[in-house]
Amino acid sequence: MFLGACGFVGACGGGGPAYGPPAAPLSEPTALCSPAQRTGCRRAAELEARLATGDLELLGATGSPGGTQGAYVLTLRDRRDHTVIRAKWRAAGSGGLINVPYRELGAYHVQKLALEPDDAIIPPTAARCLPIEAYREHVDAEAEPTPGTRCVLGFVTYWLEHAMSVADARDDGFLVAGEGLYDPERFERDAIYRDSLADLNLVSHLVHHGDAHDGQFVFVSQGDHLVSYSVDHSVAFEAIPNPMLLFRKDWSNIQLPSLNEASVARLRATTQDDIAALHVLAELELQDGMLVGTDPSPPFGDMGESLRRDGDRVQIGLRDDEVASVAQRLRDLMATIDGGELATR
Repeated sequence: MFLGACGFVGACGGGGPAYGPPAAPLSEPTALCSPAQRTGCRRAAELEARLATGDLELLGATGSPGGTQGAYVLTLRDRRDHTVIRAKWRAAGSGGLINVPYRELGAYHVQKLALEPDDAIIPPTAARCLPIEAYREHVDAEAEPTPGTRCVLGFVTYWLEHAMSVADARDDGFLVAGEGLYDPERFERDAIYRDSLADLNLVSHLVHHGDAHDGQFVFVSQGDHLVSYSVDHSVAFEAIPNPMLLFRKDWSNIQLPSLNEASVARLRATTQDDIAALHVLAELELQDGMLVGTDPSPPFGDMGESLRRDGDRVQIGLRDDEVASVAQRLRDLMATIDGGELATR
């Protein structure tokens, strides 16, 4: 069976070594395509497919530069074409009562209700089971495999190599007015910044981000534009919020004077089937001891659980209450917009 002391787990331990360089030279381009850069970059669909089903070899790991949630930064090589990339890693068992790694995957898929792939403010994310031998060599020598397998189940998110923190963006003069993420002067003159920041606020609201402070967001400078990204969503979907949000601006609430009109239009077209699809974010099949990504089937098992098993198949998805929460927040947001209380542009 797959259930163990930490749930669907393996490697239930804590943090890793200090953040360091990649274990091998990265393949160009390293930039993620965005509204500010459509060529000479990596498309979100390509990266999502690599992370989910690519023939990936684990070359090395370092600690994450922030947080204490058992996150690592992995260097991965796709054996099919030798492409080398990096990705943030959270083992499925590395969370706690409110900090739950599968919600990283949930937030990534919720944003698809509103955003085109290359407009994403959450980098490509996928479920993955890493071979236990390589995991012990590069990540955690004492790790245990996910029960019933010879791999460690977790979640990988494409690593933004050229990102800067909110504090660095202010120190370097990219943001000069306002405070934190929001510079009202840039919001008016830089449409890319305005739309991506509005989309960040929108998605943080839809997923009920429970730790939505400045430290969870980064910027990438592309040309004359600044693009916003959200990089940590393990406290979301009705989780108990970080109490420190009482003393910080909470971006799970709408903080901006307007939202992105195109994103709101996509949300308006959301169907009940689109919402229901959040029950199955990923499906993996046991093959020769490895959990391997496969095409999703209709939901099975207890919809009150996020990780479900049927024979040799495992589904990962939002729970019934989490799906209902997204749907309710979407309805409430549309009512606020339609009532003239929130503008779009």
